[in-house]
Amino acid sequence: MWNVALFNMLRGDLPLVQQQAVTLREKAAASGEPAFIMSATHIEGVWNEFMGFVVPSIALLERARELHDPAKHGENSAMFGF
Repeated sequence: MWNVALFNMLRGDLPLVQQQAVTLREKAAASGEPAFIMSATHIEGVWNEFMGFVVPSIALLERARELHDPAKHGENSAMFGF
């Protein structure tokens, strides 16, 4: 879902990305998996940035950074390059 949301963001379908970000956040929270929560928080932060909502974007991206654990999220880093 993260990849699809990122794809839609890059092609400019921001209303769809907003819906996908909400779904990702809900599914990530339900899973309790920190890597999923980090990814959902990241995509929501980037969406806010694209929309020009700077303050929420900074807060969400900082939260995603705080949730990132390089020792546990190596697969994410290898797959997405960050």
